[in-house]
Amino acid sequence: MPGPTITLIGAGGLSFGPTMVNDVLHTPALAGSRLVLHDLNADRLDRAYRFAAKLNAANGSPVTLERTTGAAAALDGAAYCISSAEFGRFPYWRQDYEIPRRYGATQVNGENGGPGAVFHSLRSIANTLSICADIERYAPDAFLVNLSNPMSRVTLAINRATSLRNVGMCHEMPIGVVRIARLLRMSPRHIEARAS
Repeated sequence: MPGPTITLIGAGGLSFGPTMVNDVLHTPALAGSRLVLHDLNADRLDRAYRFAAKLNAANGSPVTLERTTGAAAALDGAAYCISSAEFGRFPYWRQDYEIPRRYGATQVNGENGGPGAVFHSLRSIANTLSICADIERYAPDAFLVNLSNPMSRVTLAINRATSLRNVGMCHEMPIGVVRIARLLRMSPRHIEARAS
């Protein structure tokens, strides 16, 4: 039986794109799905597609794999959209640290807090709401999983500005548990963490 169509928006990124492809391909319940890689940067998209095709083949081709730079084609039939898209992340991210520091403001180590995160939020929210407009136009019944940071602020904007069903997800919590366990010199399985 064919599975759902899953669209990865921002699939050409070096962090979340490969991770999400790997997760989909290693989730038995998603076998038979159509996985559409979408990115505006054709070169990055081609690199991501080559990686995904090799991984898909190595796993017995559990999904039908496609790629496109066009939003309409990417969202055609999508049941789920996973978005991790950002524009110019690293050059701007550097400014998010340097500009507050120049004016004497301490910037926390992370992209989700401090004064630099306000500017990161403004960039990410505008970008994500543009993506949401495409989803509302081409796949209004799709469920959106937002991975773009600052995750909580971007997800709040999605909820206030759109009618899309969505959730924001962050991978840092399990990573944080491992870091805390290391600092406390104990096994991560002895630490219980909850988030909402």
